[in-house]
Amino acid sequence: MVVIRIHDDPAKELGFIKRQFGRAISKILSRQEQTGVDLADKLGVSRQYVNQLISGTSGMSMGSVRKVVDALGCKLTITIEQK
Repeated sequence: MVVIRIHDDPAKELGFIKRQFGRAISKILSRQEQTGVDLADKLGVSRQYVNQLISGTSGMSMGSVRKVVDALGCKLTITIEQK
C-alpha cells in the first residue's frame, strides 16, 4: 500500500499530489518488477506520457488515475478525514 498525504496549503496541493502519485507508480512498478514501458503498453500510451506521470508533470484526471491504477492491478482508496 502507498499512502499519499495532502498538506494544508491549497496552492501547493495539486503539484504535491501529482508528485506523490508519480512516486507511488514508480514504487509499484519496482515491486512488480515492471518498467514504465510495460505500463505504457498496458495503457496504450507513449513512454513519454508515463515518464510525465512518474515525474508529476502530466495533467491528470480522475479517469486517467483510474486507468493507471487498474493497469497496475491495484485498488484506489481515497479517504477524507476530519482535521
